Amino acid sequence: MNAAISTTKVFPDVEKCVDTLIAKVGKRIVLGMPLGLGKPSHFVNALYARACQDKSLNLTIITALSLERPIGKSALEKNFLEPFVARQFEGVPDLNYAVDLRKGALPSNVEVEEFYFKAGAYLGTPYAQQRYISSNYTHVTRDLIAKGVNVVAQSVGIKEVGGKKRYSLSCNADLSLDLVPLLREKSAAGEAIAIVGEVNRELPYMENDADVDASNFDLIVDHPRYDHPLFAAPHVPIAPVDHLIGFYASTLVRDAGTLQLGIGSLGSAVIYSSLLRHQKNDQYRSLIEKTRLYEKFPVAREIGGEAPFDQGLYGCSEMMVDGFLHLYKAGILKRKVYADTRLQNLLNEGSLSEDVTAETLPALMKQGVVRAQLTAGDVAKLKRWGIFRDS
Repeated sequence: MNAAISTTKVFPDVEKCVDTLIAKVGKRIVLGMPLGLGKPSHFVNALYARACQDKSLNLTIITALSLERPIGKSALEKNFLEPFVARQFEGVPDLNYAVDLRKGALPSNVEVEEFYFKAGAYLGTPYAQQRYISSNYTHVTRDLIAKGVNVVAQSVGIKEVGGKKRYSLSCNADLSLDLVPLLREKSAAGEAIAIVGEVNRELPYMENDADVDASNFDLIVDHPRYDHPLFAAPHVPIAPVDHLIGFYASTLVRDAGTLQLGIGSLGSAVIYSSLLRHQKNDQYRSLIEKTRLYEKFPVAREIGGEAPFDQGLYGCSEMMVDGFLHLYKAGILKRKVYADTRLQNLLNEGSLSEDVTAETLPALMKQGVVRAQLTAGDVAKLKRWGIFRDS
């Protein structure tokens, strides 16, 4: 992440970016891409097309959740789906390697491996199943390095700050932040690697750790013609059974706790009941009585709660589901968590509060979080945590 900005090349033409990439890393490319929306569609399509044309180019694509437009199998399904797909996915580019994989038409010099599928997505597709990587999300970075990844590419957001362009890893910051430093180490050891960003102004601009400058990348594709709408999965209605499961689960969430959510109707049901608990608590408690919840699940009294979320929750998820926005706007998702165990323990114990007082620094010093004689590192931490002002 410490490459000089002057070494980052920006291309208004994706084909020229592919030319430069091949010249930089050679004709054996092991490409790692994030899951879901983070895929740089135009870049990977151009690189894949180049591999289809040039059989001397050896391309391995390692990724997860390659999103595809729904396709009907029968005539009835197609008649129903085609108008919906045309409307819902207008302007969303197909991932051509995924289309060819589904048809069994990948060229011999291209291989695709994935570490996460939609449930049942590749039933009846032996190629995909035989190349599936059974990897815990925690170990994906390790496994990508073991696979010899030498190119990482992803879609990024963009904004201008003080006349300089800043980039956001947006909804796919997690693996990139771990992977890029490891690839920089390989580069320092003499291996040819490349980090590629493809700008899409439709992506949400996530800040904090997701906010990076141009030096994070070697190559950037940036032209408005490559902006495109985001792939959207329609919401499935919440069935009564899912609503009841979500209600039960919401009673297990403790105030000042942490919540992780996935996509789908069950996650939406948990959101709905959590909002009900916070905003209409009388109705929520009435439901607890009517369902005789504590008779069925006495452990809920010990683990969770039924009161509104006074201290609030911390949201922790590899996906920014829209339910988190509803919780945030309702004042539920407001608990902050800090990347320092000792500081966090002080907050959890109540020995420290979010309000900075005369006792803040002595408490931090007592636990060894900062020194009595502040170092530059201590000052940087105190500014990052909001204890010291930037000035």
